[in-house]
Amino acid sequence: MAVATAPAGTKPFDAWAARIGELGENIRTVRTAMADGRHEAEQCVAGTVSEVQQHPLRSLAVGVGAGVLAGYLIGSLLGWRTGVMSGTGSG
Repeated sequence: MAVATAPAGTKPFDAWAARIGELGENIRTVRTAMADGRHEAEQCVAGTVSEVQQHPLRSLAVGVGAGVLAGYLIGSLLGWRTGVMSGTGSG
């Protein structure tokens, strides 16, 4: 079965051509943004590695503190959701 195509210069063809052009521009924009984001992430990782190498104990302390805080928050959330509140026992 043959498919009829509109000749160049007609409105439907022009509309589709414009949309395809916009799509190509959007893809280029997204690729550029992803490349920029990757570059920034690599710089952040390099800076973090440098900071950890210069101050290993401080980095360890920050990690432990973040872990304790995250554990407390998750434990409190799970306790609240299950109805078990810490420190409310009848003693």
